[in-house]
Amino acid sequence: MVGTTLVSAEDVATFDLNTGQLQLPKVEVLSSTGNVVGTYQSELQQVRDDPSRDFVVVKNVLAGEASSNRHLARLFLRDVLSDGELDVVDEIFAPEAVLHMLDSFTPDFGTGPKAMKQIAGLYRSTFPNLDITIGEVIATGDKVIVHFTINGTQQGDLPGIPATGIKMKMGSMDIFRINNGQIVELWHHADTLGLMKQLGAMPEAPTADSTVLAQNKNLVTLFLRDILSEGKLEVADDIFSSDAVIHRLDSFTPDFGTGPEAMKQIAGLYHSTFPDLDIVIDDVFATGEKVIARFTINGIQQGDLPGIPATGLAVSMTGIDIYRINDGKIVEFWHGADTLGLMKQVGAMPDMQ
Repeated sequence: MVGTTLVSAEDVATFDLNTGQLQLPKVEVLSSTGNVVGTYQSELQQVRDDPSRDFVVVKNVLAGEASSNRHLARLFLRDVLSDGELDVVDEIFAPEAVLHMLDSFTPDFGTGPKAMKQIAGLYRSTFPNLDITIGEVIATGDKVIVHFTINGTQQGDLPGIPATGIKMKMGSMDIFRINNGQIVELWHHADTLGLMKQLGAMPEAPTADSTVLAQNKNLVTLFLRDILSEGKLEVADDIFSSDAVIHRLDSFTPDFGTGPEAMKQIAGLYHSTFPDLDIVIDDVFATGEKVIARFTINGIQQGDLPGIPATGLAVSMTGIDIYRINDGKIVEFWHGADTLGLMKQVGAMPDMQ
């Protein structure tokens, strides 16, 4: 049995006085995780009482803009990409819909439904059994963000890559901008480098010496433990190159420039806000010249943030960092953390559910 299950209707039921017909909305049944259990053109009570369905309806949700927008994104992923119903594109994409392909793989076919059909057709001709597994669907304002997994077997040719018969799995993330019930802009990103590796078209990076990899991982541990968790800012001079490039991916951390001094300012900002800051390192792995760390930041907001006085609230924030290391120094650093979650925890941002 699915736990809490919501029913969302695209429209309200209406009665046509001229024909005497009751027009029932299409009903979408969602599990508590947001996955679609089924879509029905029937009365809610019939759905509720249907013994053949392995779910229990516990709550009806009147369709709002966010719900309709989420449904539109699911229609594209499920009906168009996964089921190959290309005619649906004409209904859900605006005539001049702008398509941003961010993966250096999908050709630029232009704009609008015709271009989208060509893109979807390319995927489905290459992977006829293509299947989409939707992870999470998030709606905010006029945008919907979806992360999903594309599965399929390469049975069609790609440029320079004849059909291999190899099964692939590719993580993807799309952002949809929706206006008046149609998708007017789409940003699409997929791990196409991973796809090329799975199809044997891209050689794996040469394996670095295990000693070097261990040293690189230790360097990252020093940063997270000594600098961030324990506040030993002077360690930055030892482990960051003089012109280390710092990429901030969270729209929260100010741009302090490059090198060790900039990193000290960033770490100092965190420590002045959360003096008891503690880093739990969840995972660290190294490949080539890069190290990737996944971690959780815990602390109590005892210092002020811009526009947010100290709250005394305990917060927990996940993050992922990528480090590029050369000659025993961090020369490039990408930092991403769930700062939106932080804002919610300190009461500066309403919950958008």
